[in-house]
This record gives sequence, structure tokens and C-alpha cells, in this order.
Amino acid sequence: MKKSISALMLLLLSVSLFSQLTLINGEQRKTLSIETLYVLPMESFETSYESYLANDGVSPKKSTYEGVRLSFLLNYVGAVKDSDVLYLIASDGYFQAIPKNVCDGFTALGVPFVAIAKNGKEGIYFAFKTDDGLIENMEMHRVLGDEFSKYREGILSASGMQIKDLEYIVVNWNGDLNSLKIPDKKAEISNSVPLEKGDSKSDFNLSIKGLEELSINDSDFSELIRCEHHCKNFSLEEKGEKNDYSGIPLKSLIAAVDGGKSSHPYIFDEDLWKKGYEVTMTSKDGYSVTFDSSEYDPGKFYLAFAKNGERMAPMITGDISGKLKIKDIAEIELSIAESEYVIPEISIKLVFSGQEISYTLDELEKSPYFFEEEGQFTTSAGSVYKDLYSGINMASFLKDKANLETGDTLKIAASDGYSMDFGGKEILNPENGIWMLAFKMNGEYLPEDPGYFRTIKVGKDVDTEGHNSVKMVSEFEIIKSEYVDFSLEFEGLMDLTIDRDTIQSGVNCHKTTVECEVKGSVDEYEGIALWRLLAYSDDANYAPHRQDSEIISYNEESASRGYEVEIVADDGYSIKLDSKQLHRNDDVIVALLKNGVELEEKLWPMVLAWNSRGERIPDGIKMVKRISKIVLTNFK
Repeated sequence: MKKSISALMLLLLSVSLFSQLTLINGEQRKTLSIETLYVLPMESFETSYESYLANDGVSPKKSTYEGVRLSFLLNYVGAVKDSDVLYLIASDGYFQAIPKNVCDGFTALGVPFVAIAKNGKEGIYFAFKTDDGLIENMEMHRVLGDEFSKYREGILSASGMQIKDLEYIVVNWNGDLNSLKIPDKKAEISNSVPLEKGDSKSDFNLSIKGLEELSINDSDFSELIRCEHHCKNFSLEEKGEKNDYSGIPLKSLIAAVDGGKSSHPYIFDEDLWKKGYEVTMTSKDGYSVTFDSSEYDPGKFYLAFAKNGERMAPMITGDISGKLKIKDIAEIELSIAESEYVIPEISIKLVFSGQEISYTLDELEKSPYFFEEEGQFTTSAGSVYKDLYSGINMASFLKDKANLETGDTLKIAASDGYSMDFGGKEILNPENGIWMLAFKMNGEYLPEDPGYFRTIKVGKDVDTEGHNSVKMVSEFEIIKSEYVDFSLEFEGLMDLTIDRDTIQSGVNCHKTTVECEVKGSVDEYEGIALWRLLAYSDDANYAPHRQDSEIISYNEESASRGYEVEIVADDGYSIKLDSKQLHRNDDVIVALLKNGVELEEKLWPMVLAWNSRGERIPDGIKMVKRISKIVLTNFK
């Protein structure tokens, strides 16, 4: 069956031929037309900004944007240093200044974008994309401080950060508008993204054949690379030089033809790839190469369309041998026989007492454990989702099928590697709501993305913390040992205590692994980088997730200036480290696992570990076992 992705294409906007954006970094200068911006990787999002009237109860209005990440555009004008400041300047001279670190998207303001449309109106705008869609006045001040925050009538006003008719992005601007213009010379404007040398016309066509056939022409491809889900950035060392690429993982395209679904979103059949079939890739000039899929990692192949910020003719590249890199790619053919593909059955695995049993979705829906009830969960950013769910009663199901008892631990694993542990007592106790394994919401089956199953508490006036509502559930495992809660105490500018669930959720989201050598023994430890945890106590007003779904309250400036970090064990033993040496240092972690399993008693529940071969080992670091507290003092 032949497919076209034209149905996925976005509606093109009417744009002004005279709209353009100029980027300036010292002597480097690049002017882009709005048409050029439009073919770069685009994302759509909604954002609202508080104004100076927020304290009077005036609610901000959301606007819909479509744009490209500011960090992507900076590739056009070379490296921007961490100490630099970017000025986003409108045609009338109004501007917003932001430090370079804000461009990385790790602050409460989210990810900065240059947008080509706002609420469907063409133009060039500056806006932020946040997880919760709201930028509060205090968030702005928390990130930008007095120097770069916007005010109106002496009151903080985040809405002032918005820029319309954006004309210049300048690194370290001197404030002189005249200095931005080129005297006696018309700036060269790029009306299209340049292709690779020798390929001056736009005639890209790619055919991907397997059990289905996918045909992608140049127009389809331009639309496809706007999608945040598909478009990825990656770097390669080539002939002694580092090159930055933008592209689409090849497996995202193969998924459309390897026999999975017949409609978007497609699912790549990794098992079939590992089993092995021939892949033949052919360029426009007839050059071709054939390889056995089972001999290669599918995640290493990309269909790249840009190199070092410049558009090029699409090619197959990645962390693969040179013989597999194909320029001007025209055809990809998979030798998959119909008999090789078996439609997978939607199921969930139950592991207990050495047994593994799978139950299909159809079996669960027809079982006596099936019921419907209203459920609600609240994300770490504070967003509340309340819907009618249908699924099975987890307590009854697990008690009958696997003899779940109050003294057991239930490990719930998701297909993306996320997992959470629960005490059997919590699952079996119905007083605070009934735990459901849901597979329908408001009468509709949950989609493949983000997953067919999710756990949620249901019942009247019942709420589930977001990190405990596990989506994409693939497996239940009953462990015959008691679930023991633990906590981590923080003292500093903010004093608080977080529980085991919060810590485990943090590890799931920011999992870091190090190899630590102690007394001649090298072991692998898994946990969360210590610097991320400092955010719970380095600010008097904000802790992680109180504003957003990322750890965004981490105070980089304070950590860079330096303060003392004391790691305390439950017996009072402690060591002190310098925040300057911990700042964004992923080589130092608070670990929950050792060599893939829970810590032994002498280390449990948490241990300080580090990468013994790392380049940033803090002075005076030692292993701290049975961590109970982190204390931050001597702020500068």
C-alpha cells in the first residue's frame, strides 16, 4: 500500500515578503527571511504571561505560537559564550535582554523561541514555551533579576518580555540602533535555506518500501522537519572535527513501512529489526549499499537535513561507518516478508514467585475486575486532570492473581524505563481511593502514545500525585519484601523534606550512572546528580516543581558564587563540598541502586557516589552512606 505524509502537513501561513530577522555576533552576521525561518524545525505551543495587573485578579490570556528554538538559530552566528547576553530587538527599538544560560531552556521561563506566527497572524515574534503554559511575574524576576526583568508602573510585568516585529538578535549589544545597520550596503537576505554545494535545486524525493510504501517529496519533508517529535540534533566527530547535525531518526520513517500500524503515529518494530532483514539504501546517482539490520543499532541512523546550522540535501548519516553514509538519498528498501510480521497483542505482564503471566487488554476488559470511575491526577507543575476512567481494580486483580500482601512491594514498570515502587499496603487499602489500571478515558481506549495503560487512583474527591500516576505501564512485579519509606531532609534558604516517591521520580526523570572505585572495588551506582537536589534548598521561595515540571528553581548564579554543601548520614557523619565544584556536575550523584539492585543495608537508602574517572571530582569528596540530610550554608 502506498502512503503519503501530506495529510500530516501543516497549513501554510501567508507571510510578508519583507519580514526578515538579522542575527549579529561580533563580526558574524546573518539575515534570514521569514520564508527561511518557516522551513526550519518548527514547534507549536501556547503561552500566557502575567501582567502588572495580576495582583488585581486580571487573568492572562493564552496565545498560540509557531516557531523555531532560539538556540537553533544561534548556530548561524557561531559560538555564544555562557557570559554573553542576547538582545532581542523590535523594529521600533523595544527590546528584551536575556543571559545566554536562559537559552538552554533549564529555567522557569522555559525554552525561548523565535515565532513566525501568533494566533495565526504572520510576523516575527519572541516568546517562551513553558510546560505549564504560564509565565508568572515572580518566575521572570527569579530568572532575570532586576537587571533584565520588565516593569510597568513600578510593578513586575512578565507580559513586557514579549516582542513583536522582531528584527534583530544581537550578542552583547551596545544600545546603539544605528550600529546594527550596514551602511551603503544592502544586507544579503537568505530566502531559502542553502542546500549542500552542487545541489542547487529543490527536487528531493524519497521512497521507503517495506510491507508498505512511504513516499516523501520536498514539500512533505519541509513540513515533517518542523515536528519537535521527529526532528533531533546530534553531533559527530568526522575527520578530527566536530560537526553538528539536525535530522530525523531513520527508524521513525521505517516505522511507517515495517508492518506496524497503517496510520500515524507509527510504531517502529525493534524486535523485527533485531531479528534481521536486508536494508538497501540507494542514492539519486544509483549508488547503493545493503546491510543486515540485525548487525546495527537502529538508533544510530539519521536522515539529516542540516549541518552546522546550514541546510543541506538530505542524506543518511549518524554514528555509523562511512560506507553506510549515503548522500542524496532516493530510496530505502526493506526485505520484509509478510510472514515475518505478527501484529502484536496489547498486553501487560505480571511477574511474581518466579512466574511471568501476560494478560491481554481484551481479557482484562472482560474480567470481573473491570469497572468505571472518575479519577484525577495533579502534575508536579500543579495542573489538574480529571476524567472518567475505565480499567481494572488493581488490588483485587493482584491479590487474586499474584497473592499481593500488605508486606509486599509492588514495582510498576513503564515501557520507557520509568518505574515506581509501592507498598502492598497502599495498593490494598481502599480508604484513600481505589487504585485502577486504566486503559480507557472518557469511553475511548488510551492511545499508543503515551501508552495503552496508566495507573491512577479513582473515587470521589480523590487525587493522585503526578509521579505516582504511571503511564505506559508494561509490567507489574510483586517483590516479597516490605516496602519501606524513607525521606531526605533539606536545610538552607528553604527547609523541607521529600519522600521516597519524590526521590525515585527524580531518579527516573534524571537518571545518572557512575562507576565509583572505593578501596579497590569498582561498582556501578545509579541515582540523581547532587546539583539537581540543591534546588530544594537554594532559594527561599521556590523548590523544584513548584512552578514547572522541570527542576527549574536551581540557582545557577548562587552555585557559581559558592556556598557550602554538607552531606549528612543518619549517624551524624558528614562531609562538606563546594557548590562551585558541584555546579552542573553529573559526576557526583546521590545513588539509590548499586550494580542494578537496591543498596545493601549498610548503604541504604541513599549513598553519595562519584565517577572515579571523571574530570570534575570535588575536593575532599568521600562516600557518605545512609544519607539523611543535605545542609546548605555560607551563601555569598
